[in-house]
Amino acid sequence: MITITGKNITASISIVMLAVLLVCLPAGIQAASDEARELQWEDLMPKDWMPFDPWSDLDQSQIDKLTDGSAEEKRLMRQYIEAQSSAPVVGALDGQRVRLPGYVVPLDYESTDVSEFLLVPYFGACIHVPPPPSNQIVYVKAKTPYSMNGMFTPVWVTGTLTTQAVLNLVGDAGYTLTATKVEPYE
Repeated sequence: MITITGKNITASISIVMLAVLLVCLPAGIQAASDEARELQWEDLMPKDWMPFDPWSDLDQSQIDKLTDGSAEEKRLMRQYIEAQSSAPVVGALDGQRVRLPGYVVPLDYESTDVSEFLLVPYFGACIHVPPPPSNQIVYVKAKTPYSMNGMFTPVWVTGTLTTQAVLNLVGDAGYTLTATKVEPYE
């Protein structure tokens, strides 16, 4: 430590130190903002929420009487899909920078380059009926297209998550993620 006497010199050193801090501070802030909170799929569901199960009130004999395409089976399936498409989201996640693993269901693509997709927790979600609850589907808009290695390959997606819902024929998403990075899951 250097000790210098005199008010003017001390003030000059303080101003220089302040200037150095101000120059270095934005870089520190940028480094901190580049870090993303790593989420798991259960983090996207409110803690007290349970998925709707229309079959839970039926005993085995009632389930055995359901036939594919019957009016009762169609009614139960409709109830299930309606409940799943309006699953609640976690509002505290709105605007957070996150990193989430999952599988890609392409929506907008050219060859193997995908710019818009649904991110889902398991392979086959949204391809097979019924889709997962909407709070388990994330609509992703990639800033730069991601070159897919195949639909069986899981990915990490990093970006800003919002609680903006997106309705789609493939599956209703409870969240939207603007992706800055899509990479293979490792």
